[in-house]
Amino acid sequence: MEKLHIVSWNVNGWKKSCEIIKKNGMSIESFLEKLDIDILCLQETKTNDDVIEYEPNVLNAHSDKYETYWNCCIKKENSNKGNKGYSGLAIFVNKKIKTICSSRNPFKNFFFSIKDMSKYSFFVGKKYQIDKSAISFYLPNDTKYISNLNELENNVNNFFGEGRLLITVHKQFILVNTYIPYSGYKYERLDYKMMFLHILRAKLIQLRISTGLPIILVGDFNISFRNLDVHFLSNYINLHDLLIKIDNFNLKENIKNKIRNALPIIIKTLENTENFIIKKQKNTQNIESYHLFLSFNGNVKKVGSNFTSPEEIYFLFSLDPIYVDDKYSHLPKEYYFYLDNDFSELDIQTDSRESNMSNIMSNAEKNNLKINLKIDAEKNNIVFFPNEGDINNNIRNKILNSKKILCKYEFKHCTINNKYLVKKKNGIYLKCLNDIFVSLDIILTKENLINIGNNIGYTSPECCNDFINTLIDEDNMIELFSYLYPDMNGKFTCWDTYKQNRLTNEGSRIDYIFIDNILFEMFIKKYNYLYDSPIILTKELQELLKCVKSEKDVTLNIYDDKNGKKKIQNIDYDNALNKLSSNIDILNSITFNKLYANYFNNVKRKIKQIKPGKNNKNDKNDKGNNDKDEDKDKDEDKDDRELFEFQFKIISYIGFIYTFPKLSDHIAVNCTFYFETDENEQENRKKFQICCSYYGISLNKICTTIYQYTKYLPLFLISPQLFSVSSSKLLNCVHMHNKNCKGKLQNSQNYGYNFNKPLEHKIEEMKENVISKNKDQHEFLQAFEEVLTSLKPVFKKNIIYLGVLENISEPERVIQFRVPWINDNGEHKINRGFRVQYSSVLGPYKGGLRFHPTVNLSVIKFLGFEQIFKNSLTTLPMGGGKGGSDFDPKGKSENEILRFCQSFMDNLFRYIGPNTDIPAGDIGVGSREIGYLFGKYKKLKNKFEGVLTGKNIKWGGSNIRSEATGYGVAYFAENALSDMNESLKNKTCIVSGSGNVAQYLVEKLIEKGAKVLTMSDSSGYILEPNGFTKEQLKDIMEIKNVKRERIKEYLKYSKTAKFFENEKPWNVPCDIVFPCATQNEITENDADLLIKNNCKLLVEGANMPTHIKAMHKLKENKILICPSKAANAGGVAVSGLEMSQNSMRLQWSSEETDQKLQKIMKNIYEQCCDASQKYTGETDLVAGANIAGFLKVADSFIEQGGL
Repeated sequence: MEKLHIVSWNVNGWKKSCEIIKKNGMSIESFLEKLDIDILCLQETKTNDDVIEYEPNVLNAHSDKYETYWNCCIKKENSNKGNKGYSGLAIFVNKKIKTICSSRNPFKNFFFSIKDMSKYSFFVGKKYQIDKSAISFYLPNDTKYISNLNELENNVNNFFGEGRLLITVHKQFILVNTYIPYSGYKYERLDYKMMFLHILRAKLIQLRISTGLPIILVGDFNISFRNLDVHFLSNYINLHDLLIKIDNFNLKENIKNKIRNALPIIIKTLENTENFIIKKQKNTQNIESYHLFLSFNGNVKKVGSNFTSPEEIYFLFSLDPIYVDDKYSHLPKEYYFYLDNDFSELDIQTDSRESNMSNIMSNAEKNNLKINLKIDAEKNNIVFFPNEGDINNNIRNKILNSKKILCKYEFKHCTINNKYLVKKKNGIYLKCLNDIFVSLDIILTKENLINIGNNIGYTSPECCNDFINTLIDEDNMIELFSYLYPDMNGKFTCWDTYKQNRLTNEGSRIDYIFIDNILFEMFIKKYNYLYDSPIILTKELQELLKCVKSEKDVTLNIYDDKNGKKKIQNIDYDNALNKLSSNIDILNSITFNKLYANYFNNVKRKIKQIKPGKNNKNDKNDKGNNDKDEDKDKDEDKDDRELFEFQFKIISYIGFIYTFPKLSDHIAVNCTFYFETDENEQENRKKFQICCSYYGISLNKICTTIYQYTKYLPLFLISPQLFSVSSSKLLNCVHMHNKNCKGKLQNSQNYGYNFNKPLEHKIEEMKENVISKNKDQHEFLQAFEEVLTSLKPVFKKNIIYLGVLENISEPERVIQFRVPWINDNGEHKINRGFRVQYSSVLGPYKGGLRFHPTVNLSVIKFLGFEQIFKNSLTTLPMGGGKGGSDFDPKGKSENEILRFCQSFMDNLFRYIGPNTDIPAGDIGVGSREIGYLFGKYKKLKNKFEGVLTGKNIKWGGSNIRSEATGYGVAYFAENALSDMNESLKNKTCIVSGSGNVAQYLVEKLIEKGAKVLTMSDSSGYILEPNGFTKEQLKDIMEIKNVKRERIKEYLKYSKTAKFFENEKPWNVPCDIVFPCATQNEITENDADLLIKNNCKLLVEGANMPTHIKAMHKLKENKILICPSKAANAGGVAVSGLEMSQNSMRLQWSSEETDQKLQKIMKNIYEQCCDASQKYTGETDLVAGANIAGFLKVADSFIEQGGL
């Protein structure tokens, strides 16, 4: 017996959730494994494709144990602008589970309308009674007409571009992950929501027809379709219903009488808004709020306070029906899609002589089918269906001659005069009604209110609830939780975190798992003993419940007493504990559900505190207060770690995972399937090829003859679920293609060059070969693609260079090793070390070492690949390489860094040497780390030799080595400006970063008379409106190099500076921008800001800081880009000079070294310009740097017998 555990979770920002999980000492894989999750469906990931592709580590987007699938928001509804941090979905699938295909563009072949419906004839259809939707199928009158699909209009894929549907296809089911739009506080998006709900249902129909597979539909629906799915006070109550049905409630007689007497007065009062007396007040913080008084026949009573507006009060208390406009009333209420009608593999028998139809459905199923069809016909659900005998020859011939069948899905939207009803007449929230009761001295207990809410309460707008009920009643889907546990109360998945409602469990259940009925029959019903309770009682859970001291009584779920009246029962807490093992209702009681939600009363209410400031009389106590804040933060972290473990202690097979409150305002919902597999049985089944880019009719795989196909096709189209049993027994689903879907392949930008097809074919073939060898290495592939694109003019002149690039793209040697070390607490730690020795064509391998948590093989390969061409441009005899570790020096003590460096060199020393490989520093590796590494190397080899560069000047280092990269960036910019007849003087400059490169770049820019406005780190950026002075730069250096603090601390040194938290400086107007922080820090959106602010020049100080899409956009807008492999080559240039000085046993002065550096940077700039002009006919420094750097390496490679 095998298990499949599927979890759905709205994470409200996956990056944040990942950070919290990692902060608590877990990797994402270990988190998922500890929760025993096989498939994780995420909603509201709030990320974008750039982050997924180029910063996958922050999202765990590329995992050794899980395949991941993503769909991100392209643009928000009614917006022409991209919105890359909105909505979004992901699916993590354990690699042991077969994923056949996936789709992130599910509506690509859907359309709003067809040009000429007169060219089609109606074939079969079905009307749905609950939401008045309908599905219809059409055959073309002229069978040749439909072969050309140019008549399709209004592609809906762009309309639904918010990243709200993601599909994966598996052997036994299709998984559909969705994030339904939120209607909005004022229901302003209800129209868009309904449009999406119906396109979702149309998609489900298409999937069932084209694959034959049953569906699992999961996600955040933003709908609570039962009164039990919201906190009892959040139910709407129809006051007339309450008056009529008051006797049905198990209330004390005196309470019933009070309600009976009061309701007519209340209704009369609320029907006339002139009885509403609204008063505006301001609190001590000058915030306006509104208070409501009601006049009951002249008797004025205060009912409520702290409302945000009079409109909110009228919405809550008026008994008038409330409508909102349908902004999309002009759009047709229908969707169209085509199905391929391919029956070429079937036997050509077309008459009724065939006696055996058992492959389609059993006799029992046929009998049930006849009954269902009769009922449907009586209800007029089925608009047309052929007689039980043969369909007529005319229709059969049309079917056999039609290559495609048109499907039309139409819906009503539940609108009245193009408006949606969002609140019914005479409806009022139970909470508001209770406030009125209290004002009239009618006091109801919690049990009374639960009784009323769970009896006659209703929730979401009727149009939303109708959609859910259609899925259940018409599409034969099962919402697992409500089906298995129909009477449980207080089981919520979402709470308003702003109001901190998780503490009191005032939430709602809006996250669901729906499954087709066949899956329930196959995977759950057989093992129903496992699903007696959504909470599994363990000894650990029992102990947690015993420790709760604050609960006196336990409120059980509502039940019917012997008189048929609804009743709520309370029992003593200790008594409840004694009955836990024998009474499932106690384990899932309203009281205990609250305890699960608030982690057994351990989630504390946050209290807003006024921090000390300029207007605070106790400023002198700032330091003491800060110390207290730090202690409080430490206590919070400790509490968090303890609370973090709670989510692993409440076990559920079908129900909820009570995830850590700080991870999201939602908890996860889950279902566990148990099933038996027989691989031999799978092999014996008929192979059925599936692809998400192809939509055929799966009936052709169940049938054996054309007669069967034409007989059952009408029924199959309107009710494909009826055939799911046959599909599951007969078919073995596989992918249609042996390699990736064509739809997933994306061609790179070609810069407008027109090459002949054979050359383009060879380039693409080589590119695919490199990609196939380096899957998941996105940083490296980005660098490779940039070089490949730039070199196309070179390949056009001499195709032999294409083979050289393919050879060079493969490192000569890749070294990976473990780095064990011991922290200050005596704990053993393990990190990974890397050294990629890429190319020794021009000299010994040369390139830095990077210590940073984002380091992986892909990052090191990208840096090493770039280093080949960067070193080539210096004209010094150096090959290319790079190394590092995922060790993070931040927050580590001196001794910890020393121990790590020594352990790192213990592994590295055997692969490096002055004539083999000479590493240097990089991010996280400064002069301190170089010293520790060199000392260990010297001890291991018993030699003092120039094996590392970036050494201290006292023991073999070079003057201005620390300054070299930053100075070099400035010199390169100076050369570029000189060609424009301009200089750095008085230029407004924006610099990102505040490390070594940024610091010395700013120093040189100030020296040259430029005005530098910004510096940054990962926490945000500092804006100095008048530009940094030399003295202010020294303050920055002290903060970053000595105190090792965040750049925000600079505010203590400057009265004019401003700090922008978690922002990048690209929105500040400037002449020149210098990105010096990290790779891909300038995105496509950032490029738009630079263009808007009239930036003229971009000079890259960091390695590959400009995303390739941003680079294309900047080039289109004539912004000159100075690429990193050229502009920041100053560091490696002086490293090369240090190697020369070590070999000659001498040391040049700072002035002499600086002069050599300036010459090298000028030479690099000229090489880029010359190569660019020669091969592209224009000044394109990106292409020029790649071409010039590559040609020297390529020619040397050929001369040394490489090809």
